[in-house]
Amino acid sequence: MLGRQGARQTGGAHWACTVHTRYMYDTRVNGVQGGLNGALARLRGPVESGLGSCLISLHMNLTNERD
Repeated sequence: MLGRQGARQTGGAHWACTVHTRYMYDTRVNGVQGGLNGALARLRGPVESGLGSCLISLHMNLTNERD
């Protein structure tokens, strides 16, 4: 049970990292709006709900603090 949960968490972390990496790339190429559009398109795939918007708002908070 614990192994299965651990694998699920790792998969979720990998997926979030992939979305975040893609967001950063899209932002560099297309600006912030392009990055958000690209990230939203990817978030619609496996989990189109709370996790997606949570990740984006978390990222936006982190980005705003760095600027």
